[in-house]
Amino acid sequence: MIDGFRVTDLLPPVRPRSEQEKLDWFAGVSPYEPMLLPDDNCHMPARQCFVNVNAYAAEHKLTPIVGWIVWDSHYLEMESHAVCWDEQNDTYVDVTKRVDGEKEVLFIRDDSITVAIHGATMTAYRNLHFPSTAKKTYERTVNAVAKLCLSNPKG
Repeated sequence: MIDGFRVTDLLPPVRPRSEQEKLDWFAGVSPYEPMLLPDDNCHMPARQCFVNVNAYAAEHKLTPIVGWIVWDSHYLEMESHAVCWDEQNDTYVDVTKRVDGEKEVLFIRDDSITVAIHGATMTAYRNLHFPSTAKKTYERTVNAVAKLCLSNPKG
């Protein structure tokens, strides 16, 4: 577990070398365009997006949608996340409080994510389907992480 998340809930961080490599990475994650989600409706408990969305979607007759929040600083890091799709208003509704109080987050819808329920724990899994340029970036990252782990076995 990493800060409450299973390793499968996160994609390995990458450091794009160019804006084009960043766009290739996004395209490799999902065919949907990244979008900014405001915190207008984030009132349910933090770090429980799958549970929150299932409850809220059922109550308001909305569609649960899964994808990734993209944390973009020195690296691109992607964390599994769920939101609601309000088809009538053509909007995504994020109901989960933000841990650090972000006013908006970058979200990429990803229909290849499967959410598995294990008692009270929900875990996101996905099949990686990257185009060649994003796959190379992903493989570089995985190889670098593996080398780091092998060179420092104590963690």
